[in-house]
Amino acid sequence: MSRKVTEIKVWLGRILFACIVPMLVLGVALAYWTYRTELVREKERTVTTARALAATLQDRIEAGTRALATLSASGALERRDLDAFRLEAEAVRRTEGAQNLLVVSDDGMQVLNLRVGATVKLPAASPAHARTARLAQKPEVHDLFKGVVTGTMLVSIGYPVTSGGRRYALMLVLDLNDLRHILLRQRMPPAWTAAILDGNGVIMAHTRDHEKRIGTSAPSALAQRTRAAEEDVMNLTST
Repeated sequence: MSRKVTEIKVWLGRILFACIVPMLVLGVALAYWTYRTELVREKERTVTTARALAATLQDRIEAGTRALATLSASGALERRDLDAFRLEAEAVRRTEGAQNLLVVSDDGMQVLNLRVGATVKLPAASPAHARTARLAQKPEVHDLFKGVVTGTMLVSIGYPVTSGGRRYALMLVLDLNDLRHILLRQRMPPAWTAAILDGNGVIMAHTRDHEKRIGTSAPSALAQRTRAAEEDVMNLTST
């Protein structure tokens, strides 16, 4: 009788173990599956948000380019009537919510700068603006640069134009705070960090400590990946 009881206890223990172990494995499998599912969802959400942000930025750039195209056809510029052209340029700047608007000639000099009075002698343009006036065949967006007059970090859209037999470039200087607002309007989760980089991997706008981070370099791994691929997802620890 004692032997039978012992055998029953052993078998009950084996049955119980056989029931418990699969439950533990199932629990681990469910947890792992949930983790992988959340990763996939997070990746999809990241890509969707990034695409929406890119589309909004592209719309902003195209709107500015169209405004410069319209301004480039001004008869005042053709006549070199800078007083009349200044009024037209100021209207474009206000409509586009831009920080500034400049005209640069192919000799690298500023011809007009809305941040400076009409009677003030203007300095030479930044190298990027001078290059656009001399060489550019189509509109281009400049990498972040330090303004000659303001000394602050700026980004601009350059639009080349030939007028009166000379080459010029119209420069619409964007407000970096406006770029940050574009980031914030994406309604990303509070834990997310997002930034807009220029072609050199330098930060133009950031969701955290925006003013402090402008002009600083993004992590090298991120900058390299953005140059290598138009769209991608990578794991990165933010600081």
